[in-house]
Amino acid sequence: MKDWLRRVFKRDPAPRGISVRHLDDEQVAEREEQRRREAAAARIEAFDGAPRLPLTEVGEVQLRDELVHLGVAFDDRLIVVGSTADPSATFAGRDKSPGFASSPHSTASERYAIDVELVDVDGGVERRRVDGVPVAHPIVKLAPSGDLVIVGARARWADGRAEHNAWLVSEGGTVGGSFCAADGIQNVQVTPAGLLWVAYFDEGVFGNFGWGNPGSSEPLGRSGLVCWSLDGELRYGFEAPAGFGSIDDCYAMCASGETIWACYYSDFPVVRVGADFDVVGWESGVGGAHAIAATDERALLVGGYRGLFDRAVVVTLASDGRTNQTVSQLVMPDSTDVPDSARLVARGQRLHVVVGGLWLTLDLDKLPL
Repeated sequence: MKDWLRRVFKRDPAPRGISVRHLDDEQVAEREEQRRREAAAARIEAFDGAPRLPLTEVGEVQLRDELVHLGVAFDDRLIVVGSTADPSATFAGRDKSPGFASSPHSTASERYAIDVELVDVDGGVERRRVDGVPVAHPIVKLAPSGDLVIVGARARWADGRAEHNAWLVSEGGTVGGSFCAADGIQNVQVTPAGLLWVAYFDEGVFGNFGWGNPGSSEPLGRSGLVCWSLDGELRYGFEAPAGFGSIDDCYAMCASGETIWACYYSDFPVVRVGADFDVVGWESGVGGAHAIAATDERALLVGGYRGLFDRAVVVTLASDGRTNQTVSQLVMPDSTDVPDSARLVARGQRLHVVVGGLWLTLDLDKLPL
């Protein structure tokens, strides 16, 4: 077995899109029950004696359409993207085969419209509608120019060329350009200087959808974290600092000004990439963290395996590379549990959580030292 494939298969949980055999209904039910038991045990162990960390209510968010994407812009506005289109033919299209894993579409079977709301903390809302979106599984960001940046999570290499999955759309709805931002996209951030940072999961790093085959291009996302200009110029590919492994799967990434923070599989270090692309790392060992917020002194890692979606670990970042950790459980402002349907995203020093139509935050800089 190839070394990269061995690394993919050792992941926990199993890698995306891999299914070794078809299970009947009874076997599926047994497996789900086993997962529930494991998650319950993991939560008891993780939160035994841990403090409960309340979120702060910001305001309400109207989710009129089916939610397509939730993000945070460079100016700290919440980005809420919805659509009334048929998901299976547009933004969430997948091919399914009995007995095999489903395969996500890279392009929409039919072009569709999205409604984008940019919501500020005072309740102000800027609304835009974009027609004719061509990509499936879109991630939507705001550029300093006012353009929307729409990036599809997948891009195929076929017939000697790469699909374009990054599109710039003006405030008036005009497409200003497009390029391929690589396949297997996990997260996207646009900085105040107009740089497009993209984090990739394992298929974007090791290759799929035609990438990495004989006669095709090597995966553009093979470094796991890439900086692009908004006209498609490659500015930087991640290089791990001394003593740290490379990225197999970038689970979490956020921007703070022109600084990028990331946490990645398999050892889950916290790394900081500065504006001049200098890289510093700290060991964390917080497995499965899927969101990161950070300051120069601390990082907040949220999430984990076995149902620990609401685990919050504050990691202090010393100049000598040492760390200390405090584990807490995120809770609602009234101290009730955060439902597992909550959507969590982070940017800069803040974690943003949307539960139903409620917008909540946790500011790392306001937590006690």
